[in-house]
Amino acid sequence: MWSSRLFWKLFLVYAGLNIASAIVFVLIVSGRQQTQVEDQVEQRLHDSAVIMRNSLEGVFQEGISESLQKKVRKLGEETGTRLTLIDMEGVVLADSDQDTLDLVREMENHKNRVEVIQAISTGFGISKRISPTLSEPMLYYAVLYEKDGEPRGVVRVAITMAKIQKEISSIEKLIWTIA
Repeated sequence: MWSSRLFWKLFLVYAGLNIASAIVFVLIVSGRQQTQVEDQVEQRLHDSAVIMRNSLEGVFQEGISESLQKKVRKLGEETGTRLTLIDMEGVVLADSDQDTLDLVREMENHKNRVEVIQAISTGFGISKRISPTLSEPMLYYAVLYEKDGEPRGVVRVAITMAKIQKEISSIEKLIWTIA
């Protein structure tokens, strides 16, 4: 039986069909999975931004200060995200990825950043782009901070695309293993 040419022809046809089916399965599932992971990350950033906005009562009146920078830096470390507080003029008040207040003061104005413009006009904004400050691709989510119905600033949360891609890659490996 093993030496039969018919057996080997049928075996190769069925093996090829199984491999082709597995590849199609992986491509479909991994594409869908990537979209789901990105949606989950966006939701996580949204939730983090809203929580940050609600926990930072009064910071926009305080302005740039060492205590605010330390607080934002600690919150960024605890959440594993980059947190930036921006006033209505685009001045960065605090940034969790900056070590010192002097580095925060040196940051360029953020008024023309896509997610900040969107947040000011619609209440929230989202953007995927390379960070001019960190020089790496990031996913940004920004929410408008208001007090007594008056806009006071923007709370922005970000995560590197490398972190998102790492999560997607681990899921793709699992899918390939299952296939």
